Amino acid sequence: MVPLIKVTLLLATAAAASMLLSVDRSKTRTVAEEAQPVIAEWKKDLESSGINYVRGFNRLSKVEISKLGNNLSGESDKSDGSIEVSVDQLERGPYSLRGTIYHELGHSVFNLRHGSCKSLLPNILLSARKKNLKRDIKPFTP
Repeated sequence: MVPLIKVTLLLATAAAASMLLSVDRSKTRTVAEEAQPVIAEWKKDLESSGINYVRGFNRLSKVEISKLGNNLSGESDKSDGSIEVSVDQLERGPYSLRGTIYHELGHSVFNLRHGSCKSLLPNILLSARKKNLKRDIKPFTP
């Protein structure tokens, strides 16, 4: 009887986690005006590489630019589907902003950990490694 309860609890936990990760927030998503062209460019880069990002992207609830402490460039929170980018990145210029947004989208959309997320930085997408991008992120895509 006890193993059956453990299995039932495990299955219920897995189902709840799956539901949380598959929430579609696309209809209520808010995106900071400064981030909109960067995200449009990111989508084009992935589409031109043949990478399906839509399911993971639909989990995003917001992308905002705010004052982050602790010298953070950006952060993503999978529990509520949010990305925050430091206003410092915006002030540093378009390349800093783009690099940080691409980086955080890699975490949020593809669940990439630090290290593996380097595959989604803009300079990699535009480099010779672009042909290997699908292979590099395959373990992380649905």
